[in-house]
Amino acid sequence: MTKEELIKLKDDIATLSEEDKKERDLYLRGLANGDIQGPPVGYPSIDKPWLKYYSKENIDYDIPKCTCYEFLYENNKDHLDNIAIDYYGKKITYKELFDNIKKTKKSLESIGVKKGDIVSLVAVHTPEVIYSFYALNRIGAISNFIDPRSNVTALENYFSEVNSKYVLTVDLFTDKVAATNPSTKIDKIVEINPVNSAPFYIRMFQKKKHNKKSDSRILDWNEFIEAGKNVSPSEDFKYKKDYPATIVHTGGTTGKPKGVLLSNDDFSGVVCETKNTPLPLNRQDKFMNITVPFVAFGLALGMHTPMTLGWKSVLIPDYTIDKMNKLMKKHKPQLVMGTQTYYEPLLECDDYDYSHTKVLLTGGMPTKEEFEKKINQKIKDNNGDFTISKGYSMTEASSMGTCSYTGVNEYGSNGVPLSKTNISAFAPDDNHEMMYDQAGEICINTPTMMLGYYNNEEETSKVIKEHSDGTKWVHSGDIGYVTQDGFVHIKGRIKRMIIKSGFKIFPSEIEESYVKHPLVKNCSVVAMDDSRDGSVPVAFIVLEDENADVNEIEKDLRQYIEKDGMPSYFEPQKFFYIEHLPITSVGKVNYRELESIANNNEAKKVLIKK
Repeated sequence: MTKEELIKLKDDIATLSEEDKKERDLYLRGLANGDIQGPPVGYPSIDKPWLKYYSKENIDYDIPKCTCYEFLYENNKDHLDNIAIDYYGKKITYKELFDNIKKTKKSLESIGVKKGDIVSLVAVHTPEVIYSFYALNRIGAISNFIDPRSNVTALENYFSEVNSKYVLTVDLFTDKVAATNPSTKIDKIVEINPVNSAPFYIRMFQKKKHNKKSDSRILDWNEFIEAGKNVSPSEDFKYKKDYPATIVHTGGTTGKPKGVLLSNDDFSGVVCETKNTPLPLNRQDKFMNITVPFVAFGLALGMHTPMTLGWKSVLIPDYTIDKMNKLMKKHKPQLVMGTQTYYEPLLECDDYDYSHTKVLLTGGMPTKEEFEKKINQKIKDNNGDFTISKGYSMTEASSMGTCSYTGVNEYGSNGVPLSKTNISAFAPDDNHEMMYDQAGEICINTPTMMLGYYNNEEETSKVIKEHSDGTKWVHSGDIGYVTQDGFVHIKGRIKRMIIKSGFKIFPSEIEESYVKHPLVKNCSVVAMDDSRDGSVPVAFIVLEDENADVNEIEKDLRQYIEKDGMPSYFEPQKFFYIEHLPITSVGKVNYRELESIANNNEAKKVLIKK
């Protein structure tokens, strides 16, 4: 096949059958491996050089056409005695899981839930939330996951947006749910006590949070299950292509949150893409679930994928970063997923034996190169024979797009695209594809692409775009490039890019430089308004030693800009010293809060140390 034929094939790619696409990818794998001689075209989306890292079996597979529940059941129906969930020490088998999903389905139908209804869940990970997700899936209803820390006004907006008449909530948040405006028309509120499924010795010391008698709409979980006992369950919803399974919401750190519709096919794609990687994944591996269910990363990768693949999911609904080392020592998991901030405490722990662990997967935000080197050295020094795996994607692509593997990595990259995922950089103005190492907007073509934003075609069209070859791409809003070996590098958000007097500044490049300083524990760079230059970079620094001489540190950091080859205009105009970087509910640095601090004198008085 000639270079010209490959380029022409790109123009026809949208019309290829699934079998033709697999045959093409296997051919490209042979080219990348050197098994077949042929010229690379120079465009990542055509060459797919990352396919050389995957086996034939990783590429030549079909994603099953089924609902989330059907995939979970089919993969585990012959392993009913296996452990599905470990909740505060209580082991829940797959048999018990399926029984509880059936009971929950009957109870949901007893309060009126039917196919097509959107049911909101204001909750953290508990067994009841898992039962509810799959029970709704069996009915053909759609789960709407909401961050429980949302205030009453935000909850009203979430409920009204989807006309949600039924809400399931952890009892800590019942009062907020019940206080929403009557116009939201909530008929029933099912209240979950977080210790309801915990062992008896934990339940006996817990008091009930809410007095349900104050609101007739409220049922506690036990009453809810009791109400469904005599209900004859309806027939399960039958799979339909592109039928929505759930709604999760974008983080809102760079704008108003939007409801992202994910289908059963998206969830199945995440499971299959995860399974068909070089990661050492085995049934009944212990997975420590420290993610939250109200984001795609926590729902598709943190909940559905592990249980569908038969891992033991240790649920940690009350996870905070300061518990990380204690939890690792207690559970000794083989698998963990989280953002970089979740893993930072591990750098301070010298007595954890990594021989228990096989995979530490980090995603949700770019992994700083200096941190990656430090954590890999920590793993090596403590009996580990693996390196941290870095992933990259976005909510709109169901949270799974790239991954690095032990032996397949470039420092500073976000790994390589998954076997059925195509990633390249495109010019933001005309969607012209960039060649290797040329920066542009990172776009993702994937079997896990969202259906769209709920009831918002205008915003959907800004993110999912059909290019000239007929292929649909998710536009990430990230600036980055792909190397000739297939590694994806992210330079930063287009919206985070700082334009100072017309010059473009990427905060991530400054951050990567500054964290190399021995006295800098962490760093974030954001834009501050400036009357002359429009905006200028300012740096927020977390020190290793709070008593360090900041004047000397600043002298060093200003020299780092030149030493690392950055132009002088990259130099921050101001340095702020804080105890820790603020983070969002999913462990990402809260850049909007830092920008507010940088532009608000009152906020500075609260957080600035020196």
